[in-house]
Amino acid sequence: MTPDYESLRLLGWALLVFSLIGFAITEGIGLGAGALLTLVSRQAAERRLLIASIAPTSYLQQSWMIAVIALLFAIWPLVYAVGLACLQPLLLPLVLLWLIRPLNLLFRNAAPIKWQERLDKLLSYTSILAILALGLIVGNVIKGIPFHIDDEMHIVFLGDIWALLNLFTLLVAACCGCLLLTMAEAEVRLEPQQYIRDRLPILKIAEQTLHVV
Repeated sequence: MTPDYESLRLLGWALLVFSLIGFAITEGIGLGAGALLTLVSRQAAERRLLIASIAPTSYLQQSWMIAVIALLFAIWPLVYAVGLACLQPLLLPLVLLWLIRPLNLLFRNAAPIKWQERLDKLLSYTSILAILALGLIVGNVIKGIPFHIDDEMHIVFLGDIWALLNLFTLLVAACCGCLLLTMAEAEVRLEPQQYIRDRLPILKIAEQTLHVV
């Protein structure tokens, strides 16, 4: 039985929504935890613990992003083209920030101790800027992007960089930032403790002793 067009389109939309949810959760927690790195972690041990909770899934987060881009190109090519043509001032810095973060997580432990604090600050700052860029993109998508398709099928953006930075999009970016920080805080409250218990058996013994008492 050959599936019809409506079934394929429904399947494509379901995959796109699933990928967007996976990307929002995984990348949101990673970005939020990176932003919290220098906001709440004052000691080197706390920063190492926080990084260890997000580093193993950093490449999986990039996979979600690739899946979203590929599905958007296949299912909704007009939106894909409009986004690339009109949101370049936000997309290009965002791609650069996404390139810096995995490399930072990969080479941090190999760097000298005096450089690790600087790399932690770099990871935190790039995470904050990435959250801001994502929030601005979401705000512009909600608000609507003014564009025009000319006679030669070229997409022309009817605005400039300041049209993307308005009060509404900044408010949406602030709300997205608060949401991602809340998600990361909820994850970090659980993950580091589990990380410690798995790597320090003496804490397991102490915890079992307390339960017995």
